[in-house]
Amino acid sequence: MGQLLVDEELVPELIISSTAARARQTAELVAESCGYEGEVRYNRSLYMADPEQYVAVAEKTKPQIDRLMLIGHNPGMTYLKAMLTGDDEHMPTASLAVITFDIDDWRALSIHSAGKLEALWLPRELD
Repeated sequence: MGQLLVDEELVPELIISSTAARARQTAELVAESCGYEGEVRYNRSLYMADPEQYVAVAEKTKPQIDRLMLIGHNPGMTYLKAMLTGDDEHMPTASLAVITFDIDDWRALSIHSAGKLEALWLPRELD
């Protein structure tokens, strides 16, 4: 996934991850493999979070950050993608969804925001 982020010019400007061991490991591997230069932030509220908790974390992001990566768990991540985009395809472990929003500030994000699913990569597609 890290190389995919580089290839697609999607290297995040900020990575926020759940504190769970597997999520931390994923965050560190992705950060290293895509050349992310920032500090990975760990947020306990993303552990087994529901969509509202993911949005609450994203809303606190500084407006100058355009590409935010959240690393978390299912079923919350799949539900979040479905609520924001209408796409209800399951996101297995190591999936990557790119969602864009017509907002200028993360504080404008809500669970009812209409996001556009730009891309969805599933691990089986990358083998």
